[in-house]
Amino acid sequence: MTNDELISAIEGLALKTNADVGDARWYIFGSAQQRFSDAVDIDILVVCETDSAADAIRRTVDVDQFGRPLHLSILTQVEEAEVQFVQNQACTQVL
Repeated sequence: MTNDELISAIEGLALKTNADVGDARWYIFGSAQQRFSDAVDIDILVVCETDSAADAIRRTVDVDQFGRPLHLSILTQVEEAEVQFVQNQACTQVL
């Protein structure tokens, strides 16, 4: 899988999940963001509105679907604003 294919797959996952759960912002960060072929895992951040949306996302996402470990981090918008994870980790927005 190339980086473009990975981003496309995450975008598809994000669109499907958002349709079921509600709008959220999806980001990739870590080694897979730079070069997927060298990455040991895939780090994804999802920023959603509420704790209940975060719980629904956790139940919906299959962390085994990419053939590599998927590390799914979920923050509410309030939490992300407090810790500024997107900025501090230089995340790339997928959706």
